[in-house]
Amino acid sequence: MAQIIDSSVWLSNFISSDTNHNKAVEQFKKLKGNIILPYCVLLEVSTVLTQKRSKIHADKFIMIVNASNNIEIIDDSFEEEQDYFISHNFPISFTDSALLFLAKKNKATLITFDKQLNKIYKSL
Repeated sequence: MAQIIDSSVWLSNFISSDTNHNKAVEQFKKLKGNIILPYCVLLEVSTVLTQKRSKIHADKFIMIVNASNNIEIIDDSFEEEQDYFISHNFPISFTDSALLFLAKKNKATLITFDKQLNKIYKSL
């Protein structure tokens, strides 16, 4: 089964001082199968890495995910994601809503450290 990994997990994995770093490293070790990386997550992680670390860290993240054979970077479908966002009343960001939609659409497991997002995902 494919997995979609939220920005929180990617960032914790790439920022060693993050409180969830060890948890993220362990999570990545347990992954099996393909990882679907939505474009919106790639943007979010690259932006935060640039701001919190450096552009070099963001570049390294992009190079690693592009070189991986089991990571598929997908373009987001704004129209479908927009419709999904409007169709529900979850108090979450547009990106988090898109992750829910894409996990459902691709029959993928959503991996996140965001407690609210995880609770909504498990309720679907």
